[in-house]
Amino acid sequence: MLPLTKKAMQKNLPDFKKFMLPLMAVLLFFPALKIYAQNIASQTAWYRSNPSGMALEFIPSRLAALRYEYSLSVESIGSGSNRVPQILRPFYEASFRIELRTLYENGTFLRQQWLFRAADGSVRLNASGGEEIEFMEIRNRDGQIIREFRYEDSSIWEFRFTYNGNFLVNMDAFYSETQDAPPILSYRDSLFYNRSGSVRNMERIFFGESGPQISRLVFPAPGAYINPIEEGFFQALLYTSPFLMDIFLPDDSRVYYTLDVRGRVVREIWTNEDGEVYGEFINTWSSDRLLSVLWISPGDTMLVEYEYNNAGQRILESNYRRGELERMVQYEDGREIEDIFYQGRLILRAVWEEGIKISEERYYTGDSR
Repeated sequence: MLPLTKKAMQKNLPDFKKFMLPLMAVLLFFPALKIYAQNIASQTAWYRSNPSGMALEFIPSRLAALRYEYSLSVESIGSGSNRVPQILRPFYEASFRIELRTLYENGTFLRQQWLFRAADGSVRLNASGGEEIEFMEIRNRDGQIIREFRYEDSSIWEFRFTYNGNFLVNMDAFYSETQDAPPILSYRDSLFYNRSGSVRNMERIFFGESGPQISRLVFPAPGAYINPIEEGFFQALLYTSPFLMDIFLPDDSRVYYTLDVRGRVVREIWTNEDGEVYGEFINTWSSDRLLSVLWISPGDTMLVEYEYNNAGQRILESNYRRGELERMVQYEDGREIEDIFYQGRLILRAVWEEGIKISEERYYTGDSR
């Protein structure tokens, strides 16, 4: 084919425009669409928050949110973002989406949280910290949960929880002196249940240079309990409620347990190595049912109350801080209805099924700030 002359090109120019202009528009449109999609995906939602980093109320602008004592930003970020710490990258899978939450106190950065969510919305990794990662929780496909606490001296405590259905059957605690040191099994907790599903006893095995040492707590103890007061040293808690997870205890904590005549733990006093009291838990029981857990420390009190049906199943949990109701959870046939309160008023209701949030409703608080 001979090249077109100038006259021929001018003659065919209308056809050239008809063909090329739409093509150029398409070529220019897709990069613009990609940039637009990235901007939409990275848009940040702002909320009024609390010290625990909960999203209490949606705030339409960043400046308005930062005027509150606590504010929270929530955004989705890509796996290639430099805001994803290197230590978290091995746990990422292609089907995950990453949610970054940043908590501010009086407009100043406080800490961040990274959530890796699977396609069904469930959280497979939860990590948080300030300048460095301090806590990680990993949920494996086989149902095992791993929680890892990292300290300023580079030491690491790792707790591996293994479940049989909904029942926790054992927990292994590993300790590493440094981040590069291999983890060493420190102790193992094994839990045993009765037919009603309540804990019959817990057995802890310590692994040391002198060999395994077994310590056992029974709930309740069979027959008469000769010595109702036991003192022991533990470096981890089996919390009875997520509400108590924001209680941070010193690295050198010692806990002294007080048991009643039935072998139930009724009091835990936490001290440092010098014997100074950091705080205490007070448990209230009715038969083998735990009715409440009260945490008392200088400047703070937290209370968790439980209610049960006639079959002994837990149907309601209420959380109070300094005497004010903050959270209430109702349990109904595998479904959890979670209510969040602020200054005595309901501000949020979320419904969960099998650990996945299926609905959320926010309520106007009347705060015109």
